[in-house]
Amino acid sequence: MLVLVGPVSATDFPQPAATEPAEPFAKELSLVKAGEYLDGVGVNWTRDRQCITCHTNMPYLTARPLLKGDEGWKEVTHYLEGNVKSRSTGGKPRGGSLRA
Repeated sequence: MLVLVGPVSATDFPQPAATEPAEPFAKELSLVKAGEYLDGVGVNWTRDRQCITCHTNMPYLTARPLLKGDEGWKEVTHYLEGNVKSRSTGGKPRGGSLRA
């Protein structure tokens, strides 16, 4: 019997719905749902903005390996590695928030 939990491919990371102030707390912790949320935010941020943000994706890259599944983490890590390689060979950072 094969049981798949969470996204099954690097393209399957739905953007989470916006968090509402009146949203109820979960009755119990779900590491699967936590991983899905982290992947949805981290992967979609990187895809949409072609950017690694220090306050969004850097904590994601640090925390996400602690949960099962890592396709989203691999995608964001791959983007970051390419960005660092580009900068180390004279490439310019993307966006106005990064300074050389």
